[in-house]
Amino acid sequence: MTSTLALIRDGRRTLRQGPDALAHRQRERLAAMIDFARTHSPYYRELYRTLPERVEDPALLPVTRKQNLMARFDDWVTDPEVTIDRVRAFVADPRRAGERFLGRYLVTTTSGTTGHRGLFLLDDRAAAVVRALSLRAVRHTLTPVVTARLLAHRMRSAHIVATGGHLAAYTVIVRSRAAGRLSARGSRGLSVHSPLPELVDQLNLYRPVFLAGYATVIALLAGEQEAGGIGIAPTTMSLPAQGPNDRPHRKIRSAL
Repeated sequence: MTSTLALIRDGRRTLRQGPDALAHRQRERLAAMIDFARTHSPYYRELYRTLPERVEDPALLPVTRKQNLMARFDDWVTDPEVTIDRVRAFVADPRRAGERFLGRYLVTTTSGTTGHRGLFLLDDRAAAVVRALSLRAVRHTLTPVVTARLLAHRMRSAHIVATGGHLAAYTVIVRSRAAGRLSARGSRGLSVHSPLPELVDQLNLYRPVFLAGYATVIALLAGEQEAGGIGIAPTTMSLPAQGPNDRPHRKIRSAL
């Protein structure tokens, strides 16, 4: 099993070797993933049957859509023990959010607002890659001053997400707590469905130094901050799932 730290170190080594080494690593990993998919997934074996034996250019890959993947779920996944019926039975119980499916997969779902709910599984390596990429994305934000403040406040964080069920953000929080990467005392999961006054009261009481949530909700809270309803000063913010356009982004930056 590859650790997040090992992936970060490997990425740094590759970057130090220059653009050619980075491009080579990208081609090698893409070719390996396509070869794995062809070998273990009947769906991808069929989809890629006309492609060259070795593929290093993502532009050659045919487009896949969530609707098609869900319709061919049992043929799409690369583990024959994973079936759509077993996964649906697993996610039907919201109490199992963050629990390992078959002892080795983290299961997440999409909301289904497009008319097609997605079911996705991550093994330990995939989860480590996600964490490594997330840490790399915030490397310029976590300056020594910011890091010192976060540590001084024991990384006190609030995550405003759709709680309950197996939606990705909530499931990751639950799993991170179970794995010891998030402290139950040092983090709060707040429901995005809570009335705005209730969210304001909870944030004022908890006073997080790290705040994460959907951009639309954070923009509403920024308005409350400007009106004097919130008295928090987060050091760092994360806006998963939704990217703000220029206007909410400016509002959030100025208010919070």
